Amino acid sequence: MTSQSQRSSAMMPGKHWYSYVLSRKCCRITTNVYTDRTLTGEELLPLAIEIAIVHARALGEIALPDEYAPVGYKYRGTL
Repeated sequence: MTSQSQRSSAMMPGKHWYSYVLSRKCCRITTNVYTDRTLTGEELLPLAIEIAIVHARALGEIALPDEYAPVGYKYRGTL
């Protein structure tokens, strides 16, 4: 699991914005990740998965981290 500081920076707008595409079952999910600093793809992946799980649960789905596979991400700029 991620630390509280990572979780907070992933959920709240900050300076840097990334779009991360994940694959789950037969569909692709795009999540937005906001951070206070630039991150690598390895650092972004757990944050994007955590956000995708929160969104899935909000829709009433049961989602586990190992159900997601990375497709790619794009740096969208600063806010």
